[in-house]
Amino acid sequence: LLRAIRPNALTVSTEFGRLHVPWRFVAHFAQRNYEPLTRAALQGRLRPGMTMVDVGAHVGALTVYASRLVG
Repeated sequence: LLRAIRPNALTVSTEFGRLHVPWRFVAHFAQRNYEPLTRAALQGRLRPGMTMVDVGAHVGALTVYASRLVG
């Protein structure tokens, strides 16, 4: 689901949650294949209750994904 929120970004509903994505990156998220190797690495390492710091997060997709893994 895509919804315009302002001239330079869209709200994109993904498996990660709802993200505000700049136009130039929308196709990346619409394909639903965003960083599969990184997601697999996070899934294999993060457990409920752990803490993760996403230094340099872009739009927060992996941050939201990790938050679901750790609770």
